Amino acid sequence: AAPLGAEDERTLPSIVVYVTREGADKPNIGDATPAPTETPAPTDEPTQTPTETPAPTGMTLEVTADGYEPGIWTNNPPVFALSGIPEGSDEYVYGVFVCNERLILLAKDTDSYVPTEEGLTSVRFAILDMMGDVVALSDQYDLMLDLSAPDGPYLSGVDYCDTVCYIEAYDSLSGLSDISYDEGETWEPYIEYEDGLSIVGEKGDTIEAGTIWVRDIAGNISVNAEEFT
Repeated sequence: AAPLGAEDERTLPSIVVYVTREGADKPNIGDATPAPTETPAPTDEPTQTPTETPAPTGMTLEVTADGYEPGIWTNNPPVFALSGIPEGSDEYVYGVFVCNERLILLAKDTDSYVPTEEGLTSVRFAILDMMGDVVALSDQYDLMLDLSAPDGPYLSGVDYCDTVCYIEAYDSLSGLSDISYDEGETWEPYIEYEDGLSIVGEKGDTIEAGTIWVRDIAGNISVNAEEFT
């Protein structure tokens, strides 16, 4: 016998107790493995519905440039004729990108554009849908427009010499090209010397208004507005 107070090291059998309702089948005690659960069949992933209509394919923008001469100053803007939008369509408009920064939308049924912005600029033409998306884009057209007449000519003299007439004129875009002293009958290059441009006459001579003309490189002309004596 083990000593009194010593720990009983014997192992007791495990006891499983089942509670059953009356009339129910008694479970098989030896079957302790739970029945496997059925794995549900996989479902198809939902198809994403597109929220935007893709841009139409095959739409081509054609540009006809009448009077376009790249690299040349002009006072005669070219006319750009546009085509590509189906006739009668209300879904698209033509647009003009100026210097790739500013967008000009043309009015409905307008299929031509005449630039009016002076200086060195560029334009690109586009077809846009009603959402503002570009569906066709043209090449870039570089422009050199000078639509303004030169400033002047102004005639002046000095007190110490009454036989000399000084001429001043300015042009901030294309620059001055020619001058005429006979109302445009003949022309010679406009050369502004260090002492300025001048003509010499006789004392008491009068230069009538409209006698002296100046022309810029683009072809704009202005004349002296006042007579000089």
